[in-house]
Amino acid sequence: MSRRRCRFRSCRRSHRRIPSLPPVDVEPEEVDAAPSPSPIPDPTPPTTTPTTPTPTTPTTPPDPEPVDTVALPPVVFEPDTGGGLVDPILSGTAEPGAEIRVQVQSDVVLSAASASAAVAEPDATADADGNWSLTYSGLPAGTHLLTVTQTDLAGNDSVPGIPVEVSLSSPQLVLEGIGRYVWRISFDGAPGATVQVLVDGAEYSRVVLDAEGDYTVRGLFDIPRDIMVTVRYTADERYGPTAVAERWWWADEASAPASLAG
Repeated sequence: MSRRRCRFRSCRRSHRRIPSLPPVDVEPEEVDAAPSPSPIPDPTPPTTTPTTPTPTTPTTPPDPEPVDTVALPPVVFEPDTGGGLVDPILSGTAEPGAEIRVQVQSDVVLSAASASAAVAEPDATADADGNWSLTYSGLPAGTHLLTVTQTDLAGNDSVPGIPVEVSLSSPQLVLEGIGRYVWRISFDGAPGATVQVLVDGAEYSRVVLDAEGDYTVRGLFDIPRDIMVTVRYTADERYGPTAVAERWWWADEASAPASLAG
């Protein structure tokens, strides 16, 4: 096989022989050792026994304080009227500290004075033990039904209790006269009772009726016809309903009854 020559100079130059170079000592570079791998954690779970939570017992809230919304009717004992002669004393029991009020139903028409006294409705207050007592004044003669209510400390009003009946009476006074003078004064009423005589509202005298319920005085008494004479029972400084004295009048002795003129 024939060798083919290159026609270009450049080619011939590149094929020239390159002189050899002396050997060079090269020290190998130190390579850091790879870091040791971290130890793998032990996959075994902890041996601690989990604690079971202690169940808690729910606390019961305290019962709310009861609210006082009711007042019962007070208890009323038998009224004391001194045998139907004087103002009744009412008594009974109720809640401690309660206010007591009395209401009246009458079978008679109340006079202006008695009506104002009855409307006033006297009050009482029950003591620490619930006891109460009051004197109800101003009732006229006749039969009355009294009902009692209470208002407790919480402000609750009770309904009226069972009505109690009260019957009162008045003595009678008759003034008999001839001309301008009273010749005879006659009382009639309950045996042994004390009667108070009032002239224009002021006490004039007191008399005690006999066993028959009578009391008579004869004489000459100057009692003008235009003054008001009334009578009422009294006992232990309690008074009953008043009654106006009747007047029987004659012009002269000839027209007067023999019992009066003689």
